[in-house]
Amino acid sequence: MKKAQSSLEYLMTYGWAILILVVALAIIVYVGLVDPQSNAPNSLVLPSGFSAYSYGVRGNRLMLDLGQATGKTITVTGIVCTQNETASEVTNLNVQIPSGQHRMVTDYDSNFTCTCPGATPGALYKGFVFLWYDRPNSNVPHMVQGELTYYVEYDVS
Repeated sequence: MKKAQSSLEYLMTYGWAILILVVALAIIVYVGLVDPQSNAPNSLVLPSGFSAYSYGVRGNRLMLDLGQATGKTITVTGIVCTQNETASEVTNLNVQIPSGQHRMVTDYDSNFTCTCPGATPGALYKGFVFLWYDRPNSNVPHMVQGELTYYVEYDVS
């Protein structure tokens, strides 16, 4: 009989302690002292063969230095940054990238710009990046999709 009482006291004591910790954590999150989204890292996840050598969102413009290792030279012909899972309003490009190298596909100050609708400086932007590309001597266009998560930088201009 004493073993059951000891076990029950043990469970009740630690049960109350865990309940108090959970309530305290809920209050801290509710008050806003800890924001789970503020710990999200900046990332641009692209399919195999492609990499974001460097990237960023300033104001509402996407800057992307794209690397590729598909085994052949490619020509990036279009890019879209959007919060939708479908692409529209393609920015037309003509950037050739040899396999194993990287090139600036879009830039803040060049003619190759790509806007990210809905991007708010200082806020977390979650969206998609669509890239269209061709290979030399091929008339078959290809498209890849990546997922972008980035804390938007303020426009410095």
